[in-house]
Amino acid sequence: MIRLVVAPDQQDADRIHLSEAQAHYLGRVMRQEPGDVVEVLLDGQARHAVLEDSTTLRLEAPVPMAPPPAVAVSLVQALLKGDQMAGLLQRATEAGVNEVQPVVSARSIARTVSAARLQRWRAVAAEATEQSGRGRVPRIAEPVSWVRWRPDAPTIALVPSEDPLPRVWAQMGRPERVHLVVGPEGGLAPREIGRCDAAAGLGPRVLRAEHAGAFAIFWLLASIWQEDAAGAKSC
Repeated sequence: MIRLVVAPDQQDADRIHLSEAQAHYLGRVMRQEPGDVVEVLLDGQARHAVLEDSTTLRLEAPVPMAPPPAVAVSLVQALLKGDQMAGLLQRATEAGVNEVQPVVSARSIARTVSAARLQRWRAVAAEATEQSGRGRVPRIAEPVSWVRWRPDAPTIALVPSEDPLPRVWAQMGRPERVHLVVGPEGGLAPREIGRCDAAAGLGPRVLRAEHAGAFAIFWLLASIWQEDAAGAKSC
């Protein structure tokens, strides 16, 4: 089933007015015709929708969705050079991230982000949401400097050779929200690690900066899912 993320301002009663890019994607790329059914994600809810014409969908019945992850994971990611952030955001969205806060850290090579690049990052997250089957697009915040970032949940810095992330999360009391902090290519500075509540590792190998965050989210959420499934079976 083809899935599209649509914005609330695209809705008019039970109709969805497609953007030019969405109309092109359905009509030219996916070869959809009037009467074909797609799935739309609208403000966290999934609905079936029928293509009425080249630019309009008619909303139909709701679509059941899997529940969101038991833990809301925020990825605090130091800016990466080039276009590595786009790939990271795609993987993090697929892994189940709740939001991403880019930061300019002490060792960041990239120091600024244009409005066009931020818009592209948000489009990448929306496309990954469509592809992965999740119900809500993660929030991609505007970059801030490290000193201006204000955590509102427990923070875990990802540092090689520290205790495994799921174990550290459990030692913190299994909070319902957590910030995972990942450095740039040169890693986090000691004072940045010291600002976090704890430090955790991802195994014996050192991962690239553009891979570590998504790997950590997947590993943590998969371990929680496994524990919940085991607990349900034992009841």
